[in-house]
Amino acid sequence: MSLKDKLESLKRQEEERKQLEQDLPNKLAEWQDAIKQLYHSFRDSLKEYEAAGEIAFLEEPLALHEDLLGGYSVSLLRIKTPGSTIVLTPVGLFVIGAKGRVDMRVHGRGMRSDRYTLLRRLDSPPSEAEWIVSCPPAREARDKVIKLGPYKFMPLSKDTIETALENMLA
Repeated sequence: MSLKDKLESLKRQEEERKQLEQDLPNKLAEWQDAIKQLYHSFRDSLKEYEAAGEIAFLEEPLALHEDLLGGYSVSLLRIKTPGSTIVLTPVGLFVIGAKGRVDMRVHGRGMRSDRYTLLRRLDSPPSEAEWIVSCPPAREARDKVIKLGPYKFMPLSKDTIETALENMLA
């Protein structure tokens, strides 16, 4: 690479960085809205269980910090079931390969096998699910599996939400 090419590359990178800095407030608002929509999807998918008094939802404030965004507030979602609580905790907007990550785990269990990862897809067309969830090996529906490197995910739906909770509560 010549010096001219290198300088042009550095100039493009600087312009991209400035554009990103200008877009940060919008990206943060979009991320906070995506989390709210994710929680709405869970509540809507599980409303029959909530109506029957079998589960309850509780949102709590959560402070996060990311290098590009600094400190900001979102909420975590607790899904209370008889004897257990499942917690959805936002991890961050800027994660490799996605437009955000939320971890879902059973409160008090530290095993990796007790955790599901939800990712907001980079390339989700409007007709497809914006969120995908890590899928347990036994549940792979071959035609719907989305592979990201060695990891396998399925589109978030009522079925994948119920299956994840069922597996976590086993």
